Amino acid sequence: AGSRGWQTPGKKGKRRRRHPTTDSGSRPSSEEAIIAPTELTVVDLGCGLGNDTLLDLVERQRVHRDEEETRRESLSSSSPSSASRESSSKSPLLHVHFVDASREAIRKLRSDPRYRRATASDEESAEEPKRFATPAAITAQVCNLASAKMTPAHLEQSADIALLLFTLSAIGPYRLRGRNGKRPQSPGMVNAVQNVASMLKPGGVVLFRDYARYDDDQLQLNSMVGAQLSGNFYVRGFDPTDHKESDSPTDGTGCFFFDLEEVRQLFTGAGLEVLQLEYVTRIYKKSGKNGRDCSKNGGAVERRRIWVHGKFRKPNN
Repeated sequence: AGSRGWQTPGKKGKRRRRHPTTDSGSRPSSEEAIIAPTELTVVDLGCGLGNDTLLDLVERQRVHRDEEETRRESLSSSSPSSASRESSSKSPLLHVHFVDASREAIRKLRSDPRYRRATASDEESAEEPKRFATPAAITAQVCNLASAKMTPAHLEQSADIALLLFTLSAIGPYRLRGRNGKRPQSPGMVNAVQNVASMLKPGGVVLFRDYARYDDDQLQLNSMVGAQLSGNFYVRGFDPTDHKESDSPTDGTGCFFFDLEEVRQLFTGAGLEVLQLEYVTRIYKKSGKNGRDCSKNGGAVERRRIWVHGKFRKPNN
C-alpha cells in the first residue's frame, strides 16, 4: 500500500513501525475455557521496514528456543522424565509473515539482523541437522494488497492474527493519478480488506488502526493548497510553491481519513464480524522547533491525534 513513498531514500515510509497500542478489548469470562495454541501465525500487511514489536518477538523466540533446546538436551541426559515435562510447557511457536507493496522496503527488511538470524536455520546445509523439528516460518514478500485476489497460496487461510496498521489510508478510495486531471474511483480498499479476509483462518482476527476524521494531520493538510484530492483523501508532501526536488518524507503518498461507518462497511462487506470499533484520541506535546510551533502553548506544540481502532473476526462457519 502506498508503495511510491517507499522508493526514494529518506521517505517517512522507510521508518520502522512504532504505532501506539491500546487494550485489544475482549477478555474471556471465567467460564470460558482458555486453550493455549501450540502455534500462532501473524501476518503484518503493509509492513514497511517491519513492525519493531514483531521483529523483537521473533528475536526473543529464537533466543528462547536456543536456550530451551540446550536445557532439554541437558535434562534428557540426566533425567528423561524431566525433559518430557519441560518440552510440554514450551510457549507457542510464532510464525510471522511480512507483506508490503514496496520491493525496496522488503529488501531492507530482509537485511535486518533480527530477520536474518531468525531465518538462518532455513539456510543450514543438508549435512547439518535442523535445530528444531518444527522451525518457525518467518517470511517477507512483495504483494500489492490493493490488487484483486493477490493472496499468496501459502497465506490462504493461514493467519490467526492479521495486522492492518495505517495501511488502508495510503490506498484510499481514488487513484492518485488519472487522465485529463480526473481521479477515478479505485476498488483498492475493498480489494485489500477482501484479501485480508482470505488470509484469515476461521476464527482469525484482524487488528486495525488508521487515521480518523479531524485528526491533526487532516487539519494541517486542509491548509495546504492542492493537497486535498477528493473528500477526505489527500496527498502528502504537495507544495505548489516549491519547484525543487521535494525532500518531504511522505511526498506523493495518499492519505484517507475514515469515520467509523466507512470502516464498518469495508469489513462487514468482506464477511467479517465486528468485535470492536471506536475512535482513539491522544494529545501530544513537544518542544517547538520553529516560529509556528513556538507560537503555541508557550513554546510547545500540541497535536491532537484521532485514529479508528477496530477488531474484526472471520466467522467459524
